[in-house]
Amino acid sequence: MNLLPSGLRILIISGLLILSSMGCLITDADYSVSTLINTTGPVRDSFSGVFLQSDGNDTGAKGVYSDLVMTNDGTFVMTKHVSMTGGAMSGAFDTQKILEYSSGQTGGHLLADEYILTSTAGPSNDTARMICFGDPYAVNPAFSREHSASFSIVNAQSLALASASRSSNGTLEYDLNIGSPGSNTTDPGLTGTVITAFIGKTITPGSEVTLYDRTLISGLIKTLSRWYKGGETLELTAASSESGPIHDKTIMEQRISQNDTVSGESFHETRVYTQDIMTSGGRTDETRQVTGSESIIAERLVDFTSDGDRSIRASEHAVATRISGEKDDTDSPACVLGGKVQSAEEKSPYKEASAETGVAGVSSAKI
Repeated sequence: MNLLPSGLRILIISGLLILSSMGCLITDADYSVSTLINTTGPVRDSFSGVFLQSDGNDTGAKGVYSDLVMTNDGTFVMTKHVSMTGGAMSGAFDTQKILEYSSGQTGGHLLADEYILTSTAGPSNDTARMICFGDPYAVNPAFSREHSASFSIVNAQSLALASASRSSNGTLEYDLNIGSPGSNTTDPGLTGTVITAFIGKTITPGSEVTLYDRTLISGLIKTLSRWYKGGETLELTAASSESGPIHDKTIMEQRISQNDTVSGESFHETRVYTQDIMTSGGRTDETRQVTGSESIIAERLVDFTSDGDRSIRASEHAVATRISGEKDDTDSPACVLGGKVQSAEEKSPYKEASAETGVAGVSSAKI
């Protein structure tokens, strides 16, 4: 006779699989863990792992992935797959998760977290275009990238969620969907609080691009989607439809410096884009997209309505500056003759362009 309910039996088997993988270091090998849970009652499932990829030439990627789901009652269904395939820089780390939860009349709730961080760096070999002698890798890195994506769900009474991430060749792609965007189905979406955060940085010689995006929504979230790609280019697409207080902020900054000792050209540029929205309730439908590489491109649409007892404050800013240096007369490589480039800060023209828009304290708005 089997003394354990079938749902609980599945949970125990899944827990053994997850516990066996905790704290492992994954390097250049095929690896996978699959989890299936279908039960009614309390649930606790977690995973934590570190992955490492290297091509043996000081070029490599490393990262961390962790997640946690807890309920104190209700109906819970989840499928999850974590895997690493291939080796060296051609390999990939993948995660997939589909989750449905309903507290029903039990008064239960769900807590959930997911976090992924990847870091990549590669050395630069400038021997072909340099006269200087020495270790060809004893120079600044050709590139370095660090990207993270996460969400946190608090006190969800109902939930339909799908997430997926993929880290490969120094690029992180992350996709999160709550509810069913673009449809009129009866999916529960999410009743509770959700926080999403994306942080990215990519650095190459003379250029640095950073992105920070954070959203907090509390209330009835009909749909929420986030798509992030961090590599040579940083891209974020976000859409949500909710009733309740929200606070979301996006900041993207780009810095470009050039000091060419052959042409004598010297300049430094900065570009910053920020957007911020706060509401005290009401109904908000929002889409925004920001991309940063050689330039920053941003688009945003906001539709806010309330019964007059709620309000919105929204702002958006864009600033670009440039400091240009005078050309140097010498065309000799600096590493041989030590040619001097004029000071950009003291003798160069300074240019700035900026734009901003905002609304505050209104009960309805279309931006």
